[in-house]
Amino acid sequence: MREAWTFTRFWLGVIVTSCLALALQAQGTRKGVTQGCSLSSMRQVPGPIITATGNPVLDKEIDEELGLVSERFKVEPAFRIFQDGNTPNAFAVLENVMAGSSGTVLFGVNLMTQALAQTYWQGFSVPAIIAHEVAHLVQYKKGTTLTNTRKELQADYLAGWYLQQQATAAPANLNIQAAATSFFHKSDMAFWDPRDHGTPRERTKAFLAGLQTRSGTIESAYGASLQWIAKQ
Repeated sequence: MREAWTFTRFWLGVIVTSCLALALQAQGTRKGVTQGCSLSSMRQVPGPIITATGNPVLDKEIDEELGLVSERFKVEPAFRIFQDGNTPNAFAVLENVMAGSSGTVLFGVNLMTQALAQTYWQGFSVPAIIAHEVAHLVQYKKGTTLTNTRKELQADYLAGWYLQQQATAAPANLNIQAAATSFFHKSDMAFWDPRDHGTPRERTKAFLAGLQTRSGTIESAYGASLQWIAKQ
């Protein structure tokens, strides 16, 4: 198995160029909507959907990250790219677009471009967002009854747990607290919209709580996340 967290700034310029080209090529873009990032149908996705970024290096990295996420979360997510227009976002949809999958993660072109450009994370934003969306698929699987905001905070918690599990390749100079604060302080983007996902402070707190969880399985981490949310 490869080491996790291999999204690096070394090839960031190539990726961003590829994503920007993809954004320009996409047709029929609709304005984005501010809402939570778990959807009931692919028809709710606010822009054209494609199967890959068109950049072989990035597509390979995403495929490998999805393999790691699948192993940790015990679900089999399909992955698609969509044109997210003026409101960068990502979604989890229970609908299957690939045989044998446990739902679909949809990642916006603009969100991916901006996430990869976050220098604080040194390239780790994309795995964190993928983990957040896959956590929604786990919620679907378990039939969660949490409110929308609490679902988002639980997904942040589980994203933190996932990165803690995969942290063997984290650079020694990565300031997790600063990175998390920077990551969630993006209220002008739908994925970070506090009306649906919680405030930047709440989201940072949830993510850091997950990062400190030493649960070895998704079952124990999911239980720990519910206990944590109940105390908030």
